[in-house]
Amino acid sequence: MRKPSAAGTMGRMGFFPPVSESGRTYPPQPQLPEWFAPPSLEMPAVVPLDVVLAQTDRVTLAVECARVYANGATLEVRCVRRRTDESDREWAAQAHDHPGMRLAGLADRTSLRFGILYPDGSKALTDAEPAWPIAEAPAPRAVLRHASGSGSGGEQNRTTELSLWLWPLPAPGPHRLVAEWQAADIGESSMEFDGALLRSAAERARPYWA
Repeated sequence: MRKPSAAGTMGRMGFFPPVSESGRTYPPQPQLPEWFAPPSLEMPAVVPLDVVLAQTDRVTLAVECARVYANGATLEVRCVRRRTDESDREWAAQAHDHPGMRLAGLADRTSLRFGILYPDGSKALTDAEPAWPIAEAPAPRAVLRHASGSGSGGEQNRTTELSLWLWPLPAPGPHRLVAEWQAADIGESSMEFDGALLRSAAERARPYWA
């Protein structure tokens, strides 16, 4: 058996290429427009909402709060599912089904859908798919899109948390958040909020670094 070579026997070049002293370089990232997502370097003001948007014997949709930034807000939605008469196979099949986290533009009857109804009758829907490339797309009149989501659960219940990005800040007046989830037997359900509530809270938002 051949003995392992000592490091010193490989000469001055060595086996591995030299490590760069300047560190790894990354290509510049495109600047995303403000309508696309909440500002990452801003601490939002939190407005409690505590509304049960819809409920069946298996599913509860709750809007817990709004996180309000200087230019928009996220509506924080919690979807809690409890196991009733599902078999082990049926329950396991839903393990990776995170409602509301489907890509925009691909909505079907299994999708948890959201929309905002404005006082003038116009709408913003999570179904809407923005034009690409995002950095060059014109700003829409209004945006409601999934900013982030996560899920957890076990043998008896599962929870999905969704952040819906609403841009721009709505004007004062009555607005409605509307949800529908046909696969869970949830028809159109809604809650009303006043845009003035969010605009007032936006004054408390501030950058993490001045």
